[in-house]
Amino acid sequence: MYLCLFFATINAETKYISSITVEGNINIKTTDILDIINTKNPKIFFKDIFNSRKLHIDKIKLKNHYSSLGFLEVNIEYEIEYIDDTNIEIKFIIVEGIQYKVNSISIFGNNIFSTSEILNVIGMKNKDIYNPIKLNETLKNIKNKYLEKGKALVKIVEEIYKEDNKINIRVNIFEGDTYTIGNIEIESNKDINTKHIFRELLFKKGDKYNYNNILKSQRRIYTSNIFSSVEIKKNIDKKNKLVNIIIKVRTGDSGNIVGEFGFGQTASALGDDASPISIIQGGGKWNISQIFNTGLKFSIDSNIGVRLDDKISLSSKKFELSFFSPWIYNFRLPINVKYYFDESKEQGFLRRQGLRTSFLYKQGNNYKLNGKVDIEYIQDNITNNSIEQERSIEIDYIYYTINDFINPNFGSYFASKIDFRGLFLGGSRNYLKLENEYKYFFPIYNYATFALRSKIGYLYDFSNANTIDNLPFYDRLYLGGSTSLRAWGESELNQVGGYLKQLINLEVRIPIYSIVGAELFLDIGKIINEYTNKNQGYDWNAGYGITFMTPIGPLRLDVAYKYGYGKPKITNALLFIF
Repeated sequence: MYLCLFFATINAETKYISSITVEGNINIKTTDILDIINTKNPKIFFKDIFNSRKLHIDKIKLKNHYSSLGFLEVNIEYEIEYIDDTNIEIKFIIVEGIQYKVNSISIFGNNIFSTSEILNVIGMKNKDIYNPIKLNETLKNIKNKYLEKGKALVKIVEEIYKEDNKINIRVNIFEGDTYTIGNIEIESNKDINTKHIFRELLFKKGDKYNYNNILKSQRRIYTSNIFSSVEIKKNIDKKNKLVNIIIKVRTGDSGNIVGEFGFGQTASALGDDASPISIIQGGGKWNISQIFNTGLKFSIDSNIGVRLDDKISLSSKKFELSFFSPWIYNFRLPINVKYYFDESKEQGFLRRQGLRTSFLYKQGNNYKLNGKVDIEYIQDNITNNSIEQERSIEIDYIYYTINDFINPNFGSYFASKIDFRGLFLGGSRNYLKLENEYKYFFPIYNYATFALRSKIGYLYDFSNANTIDNLPFYDRLYLGGSTSLRAWGESELNQVGGYLKQLINLEVRIPIYSIVGAELFLDIGKIINEYTNKNQGYDWNAGYGITFMTPIGPLRLDVAYKYGYGKPKITNALLFIF
């Protein structure tokens, strides 16, 4: 009854895709066409919303795809039929036309590069399917090769001649004169030490013009951590065959102080893989940049966390002191060194402090790759309360397409971590830890959200002791708690932990009214060590919950039943389980 009420509240003006059909396609399978377009056929628990703009883009995508397969005169139209007030059917009507193939490719005007070199870049030969999109891209690559050889004004023009179902290609290259770098001027919004710009340049006055070196130099100046924006302009002097360079920079802030407050999660004293503790955290960060007007950066970061779900307690204290420099003496060798102090008082006591340096860091629009080396000192009250030194190399990779990290309803997330400790690095422990996590979210009728998470972890002890007792408790694998198997308490399933862990969480998240929502969930997991029966089944629980969306994140109250029946375990927590 409640689900009926939920879906009845959907805006009546919204139109849903009931079906998508394709006719007239002979050379491309219908399934391939449906994969190419963004408008989708209905699936279980999913119906795509009709969007005229998206449909028009689909038409363009299909036309480009056909063109890349040599169908230059393809005609694509679509018809929309209204089934009722909320459902429509879409039909794509395709007239493919003739498929063109390459008959000949002629190159004119080339002197620096041979005809065979240029043809290798183009990558098409006689009788190949003609692909105008590929041709356009390869001609850009050829132009870039000329720009690296000093040809600042090179022009490349292609001529296409049709003959029956054949294409004759003529590529005209106007190489022009060879240019050298002329004057290099620097403009800035403030007085700066120009040495910090010139040392980043991969070219100097009198060098042969190379556009690629200019782009690389622009990136080097920006990543020197001194300037907030970098622009390089070129002024061509045809008479003297010079390219004068103007570098415009804007210095960034020299420092700031940032306060932080909100919901978060922190590791318990059982380590990163135990069920994290939901906390309210507060702290601040002080950044000092451009020390001595250089790329040196210094920061202080402190944070405390207070637990509010099962009991009120000071759960964590963190402090970090970081130093970054893009140059070491006269070498461009970026270095990032951090001293950290991390103390947890949940499920025991664990204090970690040490030095960390990053040796690999890459970040794109939807991925991160990070490598780091740690020398840390660890103290706990679960073993002998002594201080042990551990040395490790860790590599983390994250790829994501989710639309929101706090309340996602679409996309995926993948994270992988390799943590190698001891052996040739030294230290008191020798083992390898592998962890992978995958999350997937998609809307149900564009109203509710289906969410899935899968986690797997593995520990390998290089000492060949083959016992979980030889591995530190804070790096063992655990299950149980409000962020894994909700019907069990934290580490309740296996208090000694394991060397292999498997976990799957399934949720349906449904908004009810305003900030109030509901959730249905199923959690499945397994922990293995030498004390467990490897053939035993999986532990699981099912349940439901209620959520409240606040300005700083969701609150939830979960009711979970072990194996689907019996007395439930009721937990409250901050943030969604994942």
